[in-house]
Amino acid sequence: TLIIVLMRSGEPIALSINNAFLLAMFIYTNSPNNVKLYYSTIVLVNLVINSSKIVVNFMQAIYKLYTTIYIIVVTSIV
Repeated sequence: TLIIVLMRSGEPIALSINNAFLLAMFIYTNSPNNVKLYYSTIVLVNLVINSSKIVVNFMQAIYKLYTTIYIIVVTSIV
């Protein structure tokens, strides 16, 4: 499992998720190119999603690279 924080404001949520998934890797990135095939599940964390454009673009880019990966989006405010 890879936990990706898209913006620094989502860090507290991501750290809480990381505490629940002790073997998960935790990174900050804004580029899907940093995602490697070692992971079968990705948790995208962003505190606020005003427009789904950033999250959708990120997900589409990951799916182009890896079609069998699971993506979970976690947010506080939509």
